[in-house]
Amino acid sequence: MGGPGFLTGAPECQVLGCLDRPPTAYGFDTDLWTARRVPERIHTRFGVRFHPSDLREWLSARNDSPQKPARPARQRDQSGIDRWVARDRERIQKRPGPSAHLVPIDETGLFLNPLGPRGRTR
Repeated sequence: MGGPGFLTGAPECQVLGCLDRPPTAYGFDTDLWTARRVPERIHTRFGVRFHPSDLREWLSARNDSPQKPARPARQRDQSGIDRWVARDRERIQKRPGPSAHLVPIDETGLFLNPLGPRGRTR
């Protein structure tokens, strides 16, 4: 069984290009790339075997992953959601109070004083 390092160069680019097309273009029943379909396609085209768990690591190293698309809930009421956003969301959205202050901080968490004296460090 081939490991995650056995597909590089031009074949690697071809595999990633295959993932841009729907799986039905390669004879699969649905348009969903899964962790089992991708290694099957790689084996058919290049003769390299990937275990689905090895494939996840190989794809992650290339900023890709087989994922199922998010499915909306069956009971989702889009018109109700749109009404709520238009009517109620702004009314109940949290707002800063009258005594709220914006405090800029940097990644160290220290207070930045942009109006302080220039050219002097503390």
